[in-house]
Amino acid sequence: MKKKIVYASCTCSDDMFEKMYLTNKKLPGQAVQKYHRLLAKGLALNDRDVTMVSFLSLNRASYNKLYFPRYAEHVECLNYRYIPEINVPILKNIMGVVSTYKEICSVNAGEEIVIFCDVLNVSVSWGAVLAAKKIGCSCIGIVTDVPELLCEKTKSLFVKLNNYIIRNCSGYILLTQAMNSVINKNDKPYIVLEGHTDVKNYEFVHQKREGEPYVVLYAGSLHETCGIKELIEGYIKADLQNSELWIYGSGNCEQAVIDASKKYDVINYGGVIPNRELVKKLSEVDLLINPRSTTPPYVKYSFPSKNLEYMFSGTPFMTTKLPGMPKEYEDYVYLIEDESADGIADALRKVYNIDIVDQRAKGKRAQQFVAEKKNCVVQAKKILERFEI
Repeated sequence: MKKKIVYASCTCSDDMFEKMYLTNKKLPGQAVQKYHRLLAKGLALNDRDVTMVSFLSLNRASYNKLYFPRYAEHVECLNYRYIPEINVPILKNIMGVVSTYKEICSVNAGEEIVIFCDVLNVSVSWGAVLAAKKIGCSCIGIVTDVPELLCEKTKSLFVKLNNYIIRNCSGYILLTQAMNSVINKNDKPYIVLEGHTDVKNYEFVHQKREGEPYVVLYAGSLHETCGIKELIEGYIKADLQNSELWIYGSGNCEQAVIDASKKYDVINYGGVIPNRELVKKLSEVDLLINPRSTTPPYVKYSFPSKNLEYMFSGTPFMTTKLPGMPKEYEDYVYLIEDESADGIADALRKVYNIDIVDQRAKGKRAQQFVAEKKNCVVQAKKILERFEI
């Protein structure tokens, strides 16, 4: 008999997320939302009953009411149960733990279940591990970052609670092999999966008109470690004729991007946009780029979800040689060997001078690779087999 899956996280449907987004233009977490939504979808499409127990962790910017009532919806193949929240700091987190615990126990109701939880969401995952102990079921922790690297104070309450949750999980889903020695101190069952794509193919054909500029696009966090300043400087140094650089996202380099867009007509900053709009833009430009630095300690524990999203678009993709990126990817991307502004400029010139037909052929090969080998159904099946669910 197949076990029922309860997936505890902050995940909501696309429509629910965009309702909140409309009132809060800087609402974070689109990549996190998409990661968990697609993984849950992959589990469901492997003929499993999946219930999403979701703690939205609302704030006054996204939900200007004191109380968010319990709410349920069924979207595609997923059942969402949004737990009730009191929109008051600290109190809402305590309620999140209690409500998650009660919700999961009610889902159990005599059925054999297994719990998946996003360990970085303390409230919902704390409730999940407590429920797993009460019910006597497995609780698989999904670890997309190392807690100590997310917080300046390694002895903070956040880190202590995260580590408590991790210790009480029965197994782990990790992004990179390097994570295992840090997270899995007691040698529990684990699997390394760098990410996943949708099973849908979004076919947007870029009908390039004569004279239309060659567009390079970056979307994501605008932080120094993401190589944003080097990208801007490198792009200007590359001096690509009839081209533009489009940048989307937010972060501590946002003002530098805005300033650059005012100084150079060829740089366009589009702010933060819903993922469904971004997906369309990815397939309409000429080159996607991720200049993230490979030197910070956290990099070996991460695999940017944007890399898979970029490749899935079918548009040629250029990236630094991230240590968490499996070698099999290298045949499908253009590599930035030197992460300095000069190095990025050289890499951009080299790709720009490759025949556009050959560039697009490489993009299509990358799309086929991730669509067949890394889609959420294939990746979820590996998880189900590894943990015998």
